[in-house]
Amino acid sequence: MYGIALILFLSIMGGAIAFGGDRLGSKIGKKRLSILGLRPKHTSIVVTVITGALTVALTMSILTFVSRDVRTALFGMEQLKSELVSLSNEVEQKSAELTSSQDALAKQMEEYNKLDVQIRETTERLGLVTRELATATAERDRAAEELTKVQGDYSVAQEQLTMLETTKQELDRRVEDLSTSKVTLETEVKELEAISNQLLAGLQNVREGAIMFRNGEVLATAVIKHGLAKEEAIQTLQGAIHQINNSILQRLNIKEQNLKVLWVSQDDYDRALDSILTSNDDVIVRVTAAGNSVYGEAVVARIEHYPNKLVYPRGTLVYEQSFKAEDRVNSEETVLLFLHKVNEVALKSGLLFDPLQGTVGVMSAAEVYAAVDKVNRAEGDIVLQAYTREDIYTVGPLRINIEVK
Repeated sequence: MYGIALILFLSIMGGAIAFGGDRLGSKIGKKRLSILGLRPKHTSIVVTVITGALTVALTMSILTFVSRDVRTALFGMEQLKSELVSLSNEVEQKSAELTSSQDALAKQMEEYNKLDVQIRETTERLGLVTRELATATAERDRAAEELTKVQGDYSVAQEQLTMLETTKQELDRRVEDLSTSKVTLETEVKELEAISNQLLAGLQNVREGAIMFRNGEVLATAVIKHGLAKEEAIQTLQGAIHQINNSILQRLNIKEQNLKVLWVSQDDYDRALDSILTSNDDVIVRVTAAGNSVYGEAVVARIEHYPNKLVYPRGTLVYEQSFKAEDRVNSEETVLLFLHKVNEVALKSGLLFDPLQGTVGVMSAAEVYAAVDKVNRAEGDIVLQAYTREDIYTVGPLRINIEVK
């Protein structure tokens, strides 16, 4: 009903303007009036054109005022396109991760099937050896009984006794060999069952997607002072790595503190240590995950190192932007657009960013809403300015105050 009423209103308004323009053009034509030295006929045409333009302008203005969709179509289409591209990229990334997980699952299933076949074969061999052992034991017992019987007449059955003794020794050796084989096969079965259980646990992790750390996720960041002696630098770096290892153990609820679940390449460690020893500035040591890590697996990480320099002294104007009153869609979008620009400028200045989020700043929701409230209360054209609250170094994060003028 609202759309029909709006169409009727616009139709009536357009008809009224057209009617007024026609009457005005007729009067000008009849009275042969002239505007800007034009002939009366041309003057009438100009009035008609102005009337038509006024009809279109008022129609678009009213539609823009009453419809958020029209405002979005006229002024927010580029932002919608950008969000659509971002969502498409995220879908592609998730699809790639799903494909990788499916490949890993197929590989684990293949290994599990192979081990299952080996377990069945080994179990069959164990049963065969067990049956042979029972048969050999029975034969040995029978030979022992026969030996007991013939020992009473040793002088008569000396040759037979020797043969039986030889047979008994051979059977004893065979029983011993079969007993050893049984123990070996039982041990092998237990090992294969343990490997099978591990594979089943790995398959369960892959199916459930229990990812503990994502590729590129920051595990820890530390700033190490320059000018340390080699032994002090080694202790500091090893202490940081040990602390990260302990935090992962706590996250996995593992009480064995000596267990190593964090793997770092020796080359990364040596480069980081060399940077600490040779740098004239404090060094930022950041440990990030080298790939997706699931529960039950060791965390493979890489060490990144950067010089920690002063980027913005306290009170520095990082960025400012002017907004015309007619260009401001709403206060929240205005503040978010401004913060996005501040993040871009800070990135270009050399601040370290979160590899997963691409951000360098820290700002609470209360601070954001306070800035939105300032913009809401401001009238006319405004200027947003971002000033640093404190000295900002390369390690970050960027903390700012937003001023509205």
